Amino acid sequence: MYLYILSAIAGALMLTVFLINVQLQVNDYALAADAFVDNDGSTLIYRVVISNVGRYDITDINIDYGTYKEFIPKLRAGEKIILSPKDDANKEYVTISANPNIHIVKEYRSLPKMVKVH
Repeated sequence: MYLYILSAIAGALMLTVFLINVQLQVNDYALAADAFVDNDGSTLIYRVVISNVGRYDITDINIDYGTYKEFIPKLRAGEKIILSPKDDANKEYVTISANPNIHIVKEYRSLPKMVKVH
């Protein structure tokens, strides 16, 4: 009987330590970025998705497409934006910088083809 109780307590303790560790791994200031191209069969559609995955707001976000730039003043924690670059944008990569001290270079990737079900 005591073995079951000790096992339950040890399991609960391990779960608590794991959850605290996961919480501590979240950065205060962090952006996630994805740049992709979707081929719908007749047109190439380029998108850049920027997500604030940190605990605090990110400010002064510069998106550099090579031929022009976009500016986002603030992205709140947990917020995500989807951008569509102009036709004359660099189609190889996009550079994203922001405060405090964030710099990301993302190559455009192709989305996998979806299989049509009949």
